[in-house]
Amino acid sequence: MRIAVLESINKGILLHNNGYFSEAEGVFEKILEVDGHNHNATMILGIIKRYKGEFKESLNLIAKSVALDPGSEASRINLQESIIIISNAAAELYRKDDFVNAASLLEAILSIRPKRYISADDAARLFKQCQATAAQLYNRKFHNESARLIRSILSNYQSAESLHIAGLIAADQNKHVIAVKIFESAIDQSQNNSNYYISMAKSLYALKQYEAAENAFSMSLERDSSYIIQKKTVINQINHYVHNGKYNRNKSLLFCTSYVDSDDSWNKRYKLWMEYYKNSVLARHNICMIDDGGGHRPDCGDIIFHRFDNRLGRKSETNFPGWWRSFLFSVEIARREGCNKIIHIESDAFLISNRIMLYIDSIQNGWVSFWCRRWQMPESAIQVICEDNFDKISEISEKDLRSDFFLKSAESLLPFTETIKFFKGDRYGEYIDHIPDDADYVCQLSGNMRHAINMMVRLIPPTRVKA
Repeated sequence: MRIAVLESINKGILLHNNGYFSEAEGVFEKILEVDGHNHNATMILGIIKRYKGEFKESLNLIAKSVALDPGSEASRINLQESIIIISNAAAELYRKDDFVNAASLLEAILSIRPKRYISADDAARLFKQCQATAAQLYNRKFHNESARLIRSILSNYQSAESLHIAGLIAADQNKHVIAVKIFESAIDQSQNNSNYYISMAKSLYALKQYEAAENAFSMSLERDSSYIIQKKTVINQINHYVHNGKYNRNKSLLFCTSYVDSDDSWNKRYKLWMEYYKNSVLARHNICMIDDGGGHRPDCGDIIFHRFDNRLGRKSETNFPGWWRSFLFSVEIARREGCNKIIHIESDAFLISNRIMLYIDSIQNGWVSFWCRRWQMPESAIQVICEDNFDKISEISEKDLRSDFFLKSAESLLPFTETIKFFKGDRYGEYIDHIPDDADYVCQLSGNMRHAINMMVRLIPPTRVKA
């Protein structure tokens, strides 16, 4: 029998060497039916499968040949070559954006514990390739495929980035307790990656662990090089303005959008906003409300109150023409009043610290937004638009409010030139009932927060001065 098998192997090798791959494949398959543990036949059949592009089956066969005869140098060399060839094939699929099939090949490689057979440099490149593929799958919502590849990676290599993706997948499945533990493991391996802290903070928010979430976001900022530069710039700008610039200040339009339809709505919301800013560091500016056709005329003293004749309102979560019309009209009022800057602060948004008000007063160019920590996006409720960007508002206002252009969140449409993350603030009204002691601003004011702002208005003496 051994002689017959050896003759068949020689025959198969001859067919293979002469390019008769299908015939050679048939010969080796028959050999393995008789002698399933023949490592040479297993290896050569794997090589034939590789030539035919049947990569996963090829890899399994060659890996099996190594297992059958661990001392076979030929099997180990062929396995090394197969790992490289198949990872290159996966890379080609990646370049063609075929991430699912690329991941399938990479999973096959990882299943044989490739670090045992290839060099450290090749292994590092392979795991980097696997992580990039898993990230692409995750970003394109192939979460099951991404999770499967991540599990394969982590069974071979405990990388911080792979752990991070695993945590993101767990968070998407609302498994936030598990996600936090995974993010902590990622941070243990790479303590200077700000994204890991941000991801952990989001899961902590979902678990209503708000203080821990705030701490995680603060840690993320401390590890963000762009934030560190911004922090220094902002502090210097405030100090320069306080010492050199505040006596040569220009005039701004400070406004909110409104819908005043009754005494109740005025007293509960808009009157508080007006009184607060009339007694703030920003009180010297032209204070204005732009109203979406409300039916009640409030007693608003000397502030500018512009009302449209009809109400456009809000039709859905992403369709709010009333707000857009009022917001965009601010540039017309600013030009009419001779203002060279627009400060937009929504009626449920309040600047708490003097330092953020001084910073806003010091801004001289650009279209500046601040930062919503919880949702990790620019905060459209507080914006500063300088005269060099007035034309951008005018360009947007020329668009039809009924067009699809406006069917997105304001944060994604407005052309901010800079987003400032230095100041601490959030849409606190969404998830807590108090204003944090160290907050610079608060958005979506609600409940006890409104009482706190009322107390501030009563305790702060009027500071409004004429320009």
